[in-house]
Amino acid sequence: MDGSLRKPTKSTLLKELEMDSLAKSTLPAYSVQQTAYIVDLLAIIQMLSKGNMKTFGELSGTIAGTIIAKFQFASQVHIVPDRYDVKDLIKSGEISRRSQWTAIEIKIQSRETKLPVKLKRYLSSGKNKSNLLTFLLSDWCENLPGQLKDRQTVILASQDGSAVKVTKTLNREDIIPLYSDHEEADSRMFVHCEYITNQFSDISNSIKRIIIFSPDTDVAVLCWCHFSQPSIEELWLHTGTGRNRRFIPVHKAVEKVWQDVCNLLPAMHALTGCDSTSTLNGIGKKGGFTTLKKHKDDLIGLNNLGTDCTVLSDETLTVCFKFIGLLS
Repeated sequence: MDGSLRKPTKSTLLKELEMDSLAKSTLPAYSVQQTAYIVDLLAIIQMLSKGNMKTFGELSGTIAGTIIAKFQFASQVHIVPDRYDVKDLIKSGEISRRSQWTAIEIKIQSRETKLPVKLKRYLSSGKNKSNLLTFLLSDWCENLPGQLKDRQTVILASQDGSAVKVTKTLNREDIIPLYSDHEEADSRMFVHCEYITNQFSDISNSIKRIIIFSPDTDVAVLCWCHFSQPSIEELWLHTGTGRNRRFIPVHKAVEKVWQDVCNLLPAMHALTGCDSTSTLNGIGKKGGFTTLKKHKDDLIGLNNLGTDCTVLSDETLTVCFKFIGLLS
């Protein structure tokens, strides 16, 4: 009644997608040199407990340790943040809803700048997140090379849309193909997937397995939709929190859902409610997913939703109406 969004329970959709996919608590053995790990940086930061950390330098070092730990699985680690340097973000309403406090902006002068007493309150501000991400990128470019071994590469995406490579002998090299205007890490991570699959001319050294770390159902939807690269043998989604942390073999789960249904998932997800659209009263994600599978042959046109952000064709609008009608 107050005009706010009616929020869906997005996690219900992930439960449906991973059903019978045999999620694992640990990753099966695979070639480290043929594996890349893509990490949603803000997800790691939000999961952090301040503990005994007192300065931003200690915070940076703690997160860097998490990054280094990924090299037990992969030869490349891609760190991808959301962007907060853009006005009128698509999910500004959702960010505002999640912000419970008014946070004071803190400018990070050096590694010795003191952390705020309440880290969660500090992170409720987009300006603070932007300042923190800029600081982390600069700090890691300076300090990560000394912690890396031969054949270990870190790719750092930044707030201005650019990305840089850091290795044992390289502090910073711009990666032009990874420039992106995506606001959110959710979709920006798949720009990195595309880059990973295209960067090797020698097939014997190419990346065959990609692991994506994110607890977000939106990322899961994109994983199921976009797993179609013939050069990638395995795509794993590292998701969940606490004791529910798990690795989902997307490459196997897709086979159970059917590719034509996977192609329609983003449209179904948007129409049944996400961070910028309301859910329908009394109709949840499970009902939307069940309807999509049952009537997939009649709803092929849904995959055109969002392909052109300036025009919504009559054909696409008609099939959207049809989908909503089938839900009721």
